[in-house]
Amino acid sequence: MFAPEFLRIFRPEYRVRYLHSSSPVLRKCCGCIHLRAGAMISCLIWMGLSLYFAAISFQHKSPFFSYMSDAAMLVFGTANLFFACAAGFGIFTIFQNNWYYVSHMVMWISIGVFVILVDTLVNVIIFIVIQEDYKSWCIGSSSGALQTGVESALNSNATNINFSADFYNCQRTWEDELKFGMLSLIMMVIFYSYWAICFYSYSIKKSHSAFQPATMRHAMAANGQMMDPMMNPMGGGFGPYPNDGMAMDPNRPNVIVLNNAKPSSKSGKKSKKGAQSADDDLAEKGKAASVLVLE
Repeated sequence: MFAPEFLRIFRPEYRVRYLHSSSPVLRKCCGCIHLRAGAMISCLIWMGLSLYFAAISFQHKSPFFSYMSDAAMLVFGTANLFFACAAGFGIFTIFQNNWYYVSHMVMWISIGVFVILVDTLVNVIIFIVIQEDYKSWCIGSSSGALQTGVESALNSNATNINFSADFYNCQRTWEDELKFGMLSLIMMVIFYSYWAICFYSYSIKKSHSAFQPATMRHAMAANGQMMDPMMNPMGGGFGPYPNDGMAMDPNRPNVIVLNNAKPSSKSGKKSKKGAQSADDDLAEKGKAASVLVLE
């Protein structure tokens, strides 16, 4: 009455499932979310973070550090803008749910994640190198405001204060920002890499769903067997394969016995001559039975 494709929607026993990975954290995103939904959530997070990083970087500011070179910020913003576009197109491919688009999207997602992580690592290294420039910038940006406040309070220049000294604890600020940048890099490496692997796992699962049924049909056709579309292979619906030793002798004639005897009225009554051969039955019934021999 209903097609097997229609029944698979409402009845789980008609769905053929393939275990493409032995790890539970790769069969489902975070171990509990469907891979398709997890890939969608990952792309949304990637796109949101990358757009934010790109907007901050194009304003010559760093999302992790107070001071950074303009060239590094422009490169970081461009890389995040590219990755945001790739993540947005990844959302489109997940909606399409086509293995061809998903398999190609895995490559672009992997390239984008690699570029973002490498660029973030380079920014951390640059921040370590420009330590003295950071301290000079920190002292210079704070000394002007402090000098103006002191002069307005004293209303004279009798008190001399060395405003170039590190009264603002810029060394400690640099250390704290470096720790925050390294912690952010570690978190990005963990989450970005895992989400990219989950996206790749979704691609592998999609490829199994696309090619495995056709492969099974071709293999069974090669063996001379046909599979019932309503039969669930995971539920043990297949019977045993035919044994070559059980095959009949091809030289033996095929005999079909047509018996016109009246059936017994008592179904529970056992026959006393149950061990009689087929030849004896034919002899007793006489005209009540006919034999058809197929050569």
